[in-house]
Amino acid sequence: MKNTLHISDAYQKVFVFGLVSLIFFANALFLPHGLLYSTLLTPFLLFNLALKKRLKYVLGISIFLSLFTVFHFENDINFQYYLKSGVLYFSVITFIVSFYFFQKKYSIERFFKALVLINTVLFLVALLTYFVPFLRDYFWYTTEATRHMRSVLRLKLLTYEPSYYSLMLTPIFLYYALGLIIHKNKKHIFPLILITIPLLWSLSFGIIGGIVLTLLILCLVHLPRLLRQKRTWRIVSAVVLIGIPIYLLLFHVFPENIINLRFQKIFSGQDTSANGRTFEAILVGYKITESTNLFFGAGIGQIKNLGKDVILDFYKYQGEYAKILTIPNAFAETLAIFGVIGAALRILVQFVLFFLTKVYSNYLRLTLFIFLFIYQFTGSYITSILEYMLWVLAFSASFQGFNKLSKTGEGSIYQ
Repeated sequence: MKNTLHISDAYQKVFVFGLVSLIFFANALFLPHGLLYSTLLTPFLLFNLALKKRLKYVLGISIFLSLFTVFHFENDINFQYYLKSGVLYFSVITFIVSFYFFQKKYSIERFFKALVLINTVLFLVALLTYFVPFLRDYFWYTTEATRHMRSVLRLKLLTYEPSYYSLMLTPIFLYYALGLIIHKNKKHIFPLILITIPLLWSLSFGIIGGIVLTLLILCLVHLPRLLRQKRTWRIVSAVVLIGIPIYLLLFHVFPENIINLRFQKIFSGQDTSANGRTFEAILVGYKITESTNLFFGAGIGQIKNLGKDVILDFYKYQGEYAKILTIPNAFAETLAIFGVIGAALRILVQFVLFFLTKVYSNYLRLTLFIFLFIYQFTGSYITSILEYMLWVLAFSASFQGFNKLSKTGEGSIYQ
C-alpha cells in the first residue's frame, strides 16, 4: 500500500511539473491564434475546483465583474464579441484561482531550478535553429526592417513573442539575483547567468528596463541600510567596472548596434513601439471610454467594435495594420473596457492586497510588486494569465526565505 501511494505521488509530481513546463514554455504552441492550453484546461480545472468546494471563488469574481454588464448594455455592443470575451474572462479567472491554490500546495520556487534547466536546453536548441529557416520561427521572432534599423532576430523560444518570454523569465531572474545579493548564495551565480543571457537576447527593452528600474527603486527604498554596508560599495564597484566597457562598446566603438539605435529612438520620442505601449495606449483607452461610457467603459470584447474608429484614427493604420484593433497596455485596456471606475478599482485592489498580504515584509514579493505595477503601464493585456500568475506570487505567502527580519533584526538588506 505504501509503495502504491509512493508511486502515485511520484506520478502526480511528474504530471504537475509537466503541466507547469507546458504553461510556461509552450502555452500557445501549435494552437490557433488566441487559443491557449491553459484555456483548454478550463473544464478540468472547474471540475477540480468543484470537487474541493472552491468554485465559489470563481463565481464570486465573475459575478462582481458581471455587474458592469448592466452599464455596458447601454452601449451599442456587439453581443457575439461580448459573449466570446466573457467565456475567455471566465477561463482566465478559473485558471488564476486554480493557480492560487496550486502554488499554496506546491511551492513554486521548487520548480525554478528545473525551469532554468529546461530553458537552457531549449536555448541551446534555439541557437542550432538560428541558421535553419524552417525551424527558426518556432524559437526566434524577426523584427521588421526600417530605414533606420535593420531586421534582427529576437529570442522567444516556443512562446508567441519575445516580451512574453522575457516576462516569463522575470520572476526566475529576480529569485536568483536577490538570492545572490541578499543571501550571498554563490550557488545562484550559475543559474543567474543561464537566465540572464536568454533574457538579454530577447531584446525586450520594456521588460529589461522594468527590471532595472525595479531594482533601482528597491535600492532607493533601502538606501539608508545599503549605505552602511561595505558590500554595497563592492557591488557598485563591480557594476561600474563591468558597465563602463559595455557602455563604451555599445555607444562609442560600435554605435550602429540595435541597442544604441533603439535607445536613441526612445529618448528622442521617435520609438513608435515604446510610445504605443505607454502614454499613447492610455490616451487611446481614455478616448474609447470617453466615447462610450466614461465611468464604466465600452465593455468586454468591444475594443474592436466600439473602439475601432478611435484606434484607426489615432494610429493612422492602413492595409494589414488596420486589422490591429488592440491596446498593448493592461491599464489602458482596463480603462477602455471598464472605464474610470474599473481602472481605479484595479489600482485600489493592488494597494489593498499590498497591505493586506504584507508584501513589504518580503524582498522578492516587494520586488515583484514594484515590477508588475510599472509593467501594467508599459505593456501586457487584460487577459494575460502570466501577468496574473506573477500578481498571485506577489500577494501570496511564497518565497519565505526572502522575508525581512522582524523588529530587532530588520536592519540590513543583506540579512
